[in-house]
Amino acid sequence: RKDFFNSWEGIVKKGKLTEVYGTLIEISKEKTSLKNIEKQSDFFKNLFQSNPEAVVYLDKHSRVIDINPRFTELFGYSIEEIKGKDINNVVVPEDLVNEGKNFDRVALKKGYSNIETIRKKKDGTTFPVLISGSPIIIKGEKIGIIGMYLDISQQKKIEEEMKSLATHDMLTGLPNRTLLIDRFTTAKGRALRANKKIALLLIDLYQFKDINDTFGHDIGDQILQKTAQRLSDQFRQYDTVTRLGGDEFVVLIEDISGVENILSIVNKIISSFDRPIVLEDKEFDIKVSVGIAILPDDSNDLPDLLRKADIAMYNAKTKGPNTYEFYTKRIEEKRKKIQDELKRREIEFKTIFEKAPIGIMLINKRPEILRVNPTILKMLGYEKNELLLKNFTNFAANEEKDGLSKIVEKFEKGEISNFTGDVKLIAKNGNSVLAKISFSSVKDTDGNINYYIVMVDDVTEIRKAQIDLKESEEKLKRIIESSPIPIGVINSDHKIAYWNSTMEALTGFSKEEMLGTNYQWLAFYPDKRPVLADLLIDGIDEKKLFEIYGDKIKKSPLIEGAYEGIGFFSTEKVKNKWLEFSAASIKDSKGNIIFALETLIDITEKVKSEKIMSSLYKISEATFETKDIIELYESIHKTVQELMPAKNFYIALYDEDTELISFPYFIDEYDTQPQPRKFGRGATEYIIRTDKSLLANPKIFEELEEKGEIESFGTNPLSWLGVPLKHENKAIGAIIVQSYTEENPYNDEEKNILEFISNQITTAVERKISEEKLQELLDLERMAHKESKTLASVISVLFSKVNLSEVFQEILTQVKLITPYTSANIALIKKNVVYNICSEGYEKYNCKDFVEQSIQSID
Repeated sequence: RKDFFNSWEGIVKKGKLTEVYGTLIEISKEKTSLKNIEKQSDFFKNLFQSNPEAVVYLDKHSRVIDINPRFTELFGYSIEEIKGKDINNVVVPEDLVNEGKNFDRVALKKGYSNIETIRKKKDGTTFPVLISGSPIIIKGEKIGIIGMYLDISQQKKIEEEMKSLATHDMLTGLPNRTLLIDRFTTAKGRALRANKKIALLLIDLYQFKDINDTFGHDIGDQILQKTAQRLSDQFRQYDTVTRLGGDEFVVLIEDISGVENILSIVNKIISSFDRPIVLEDKEFDIKVSVGIAILPDDSNDLPDLLRKADIAMYNAKTKGPNTYEFYTKRIEEKRKKIQDELKRREIEFKTIFEKAPIGIMLINKRPEILRVNPTILKMLGYEKNELLLKNFTNFAANEEKDGLSKIVEKFEKGEISNFTGDVKLIAKNGNSVLAKISFSSVKDTDGNINYYIVMVDDVTEIRKAQIDLKESEEKLKRIIESSPIPIGVINSDHKIAYWNSTMEALTGFSKEEMLGTNYQWLAFYPDKRPVLADLLIDGIDEKKLFEIYGDKIKKSPLIEGAYEGIGFFSTEKVKNKWLEFSAASIKDSKGNIIFALETLIDITEKVKSEKIMSSLYKISEATFETKDIIELYESIHKTVQELMPAKNFYIALYDEDTELISFPYFIDEYDTQPQPRKFGRGATEYIIRTDKSLLANPKIFEELEEKGEIESFGTNPLSWLGVPLKHENKAIGAIIVQSYTEENPYNDEEKNILEFISNQITTAVERKISEEKLQELLDLERMAHKESKTLASVISVLFSKVNLSEVFQEILTQVKLITPYTSANIALIKKNVVYNICSEGYEKYNCKDFVEQSIQSID
């Protein structure tokens, strides 16, 4: 298909169209070109609008024609606000307007240009930018400028920080050695020209290492920062306070006229440390040692002055904290003597070093090898000159190098003080040597590491044997792991070697927490002590073993050398458990003990059941064995204490006829025994009234008080448990335990136990009360008999002392409760009517005479 342009003309004669002429011109190419131009225009328009940098389109007079969205975002102006305005009157600060106009001229005339400068936002704030500008040329004519603005604020900030880091200490912000050298050079020139002195003070924090070791490097760093600030506050602006590293600071003091001037400054420094540095509510008593060297008296050279100030400072340190010392030749000579003594000792060390049967290396902090002994040369097959000053890690297998470097870093940071481990070294012939290496650092008097001693022992064969042993251990591990019984295995170093899943479930401690540690005691005891397996590992003799455990253990009847026992354990995770434990040692082929195995079985529920049944028996027995009701109450209290915490314990009884509640037994840390009172709304009465048990804490008591259910009596406990005492399904009293110190000593388990034994307690109490009332009656009878009175007199006495209905009721109750399967021959007469109570068996109750006389009288 083709596109044409057409035009038509006609000739009209006498009002009629006689001829028509037409012209057709093909315009296919021109139309295609127009479409391409439109596409290019759209492309460049999209490129302009979506550019990630701020872009402005200016005419050749620097007036704004268009801006992209990023320009609006950066400067805050919309196109409507600045269109047609001179860009230099919009975003250029007043003092830089000429610079802006000059840049536009250069960009328009010479082509692409760029500049780093400052520009202004709509809100008046300024910021650094990188501007690039290029002319817009159409058909050879420059019609305007495209300008791009790049915000370089972050870049400038980083540059400033980098400049500061190059000359300042990162931790304290003080000038570093680089800036100290620069300022010393300048100060030295001024001092020599003016015939003045310069004092160089080297300040060291006294025993700062102890603070680092005790409180950690974070606290140490904060103290260094506070020290830097405190030192800076003591000096003039043109003096220089520098941190060299560690806890060493250098002060460069200019314009010194004499020694008195220096002493005044030094005393001011020392006095500034009279007050402690306070961090996190802790006070740190920081003291200093100061060494002083003078220019030009001691030297004109900075390194030499530093060396001499260092000598003076170490001499000051020997005098104690907050002391100073000027450098003198005598001090340097004294230090030389010390260094000579160190050399003598080094000779002694060398003798030991050379003849040691294991490999020894001395390495520095880089870590380069400084010395090696013949043993290690033989081990690795190198000559001495092939190892010296070489990086120690170069002789380790590739996979070991990073690890060794990190060990050295940890020493430097103070994270470790020694290290022992296996490392694969590479001998000269390419063979690998599995070596056990032991790192230890050698420090100066300030605790700074000078170098490391590395002991190297070839353990290749030993480790092969250990691998075989490990395979055997893995088999054992699989057996132990699959066991349904909790098992723990301890090795000869008293470290946990195995800790199976059922042991995890029982103790609450995972394998990850326990394996490789000596925390086997943690699950069972509140403090560190050996468990039975530990004692077996140590090969303790049987006599000593029984002295420690007594009758808690016995020899296993099944396994030779094994022992078993039962114990009660209560810790944070193993709470109130009875465990049946056994332990046995495992020996190698030579008879050496290499492991001890311990098993545990949770028998808590079994023991609890036995205890509860035992408590029922004890309460029942106490009914007959105790001499009176108080002794019975004491026996019940003792029995309950065996089942739960019951230091505070009482029994309450309710008399429905008198509507009185009494507290015949009441043991409490704070409150005294209450007197009998009218049945009210106390917590005890609440139990009797509702005929339900109550497990309560202060919150529950508060809720019950708000509802009007109870009223507060006595001291409020943290935990309270009360259970009703029932007779024939009716509450006649209550038994209560309470605690003032533990918030949750009682739970549903204790409530269920107390409810379970409450029936037996009720029965025992009623029996004992009935016994005592009957005994009172018998005592009255004996009194009458002793006075040789007739049966009528006896009955008269009885009737005068007690109500007849009470007599009958008491006798019936006694017969029913105490002798359910036995009876007694007792009869009473009232108004010529014989009331036969029961028959036979009376001898057992010491009332034979009374019965016989009564029967005779009846007859």
